[in-house]
Amino acid sequence: MSSPNNMYGNPSELDLRQEMINTFNGTAVEIAKSQPGLLRKLNTDSNGDYILCPCVDRVTKEADRDTFCPICFGEKYYWTETYIKFYIVDIATPAAVNKLKAPGIVDVPQNTFYFMYDVAVTKPDKIVEIELDIEGNIVLPVKRIALWRIQELNALRGDNGRVEFIKVFTTKEDVKYLNTPGL
Repeated sequence: MSSPNNMYGNPSELDLRQEMINTFNGTAVEIAKSQPGLLRKLNTDSNGDYILCPCVDRVTKEADRDTFCPICFGEKYYWTETYIKFYIVDIATPAAVNKLKAPGIVDVPQNTFYFMYDVAVTKPDKIVEIELDIEGNIVLPVKRIALWRIQELNALRGDNGRVEFIKVFTTKEDVKYLNTPGL
């Protein structure tokens, strides 16, 4: 149902954007299903180039991922994180479901994230899951628990070509430092 209060217009016409808003935020008759997290965006200079962290080696142009960098956490670039809401769907691979893997097969965790139509997410961004309490509230201080690299990004369009919601396919990134050591 598009809107429980919609008594006008065509009742058989579904408004996908409103459905996602209702799913994320809830309504008088529907519980909110989104969860909070962080969107990590790489910072750019005036030319649009990513800004390298001082920890990046001048010769190899790589960050030292074995030593903790308090600026970029081994990301290589300066970044900014902002709070967002998303809905996650696990992608179950046969290897993950079966638990029996053939020799040489690596199981890479994958998730699909759904965002509201107006979230400014791009392919270079990363999605950060954070620790939540049993009620879904953010545990303070904020603790990052997983980092997801965007593999594919689809702005799904509906009515007259407007973006209804955003679907993002991701793979989990194996990182040593998600938080300051000791957190």
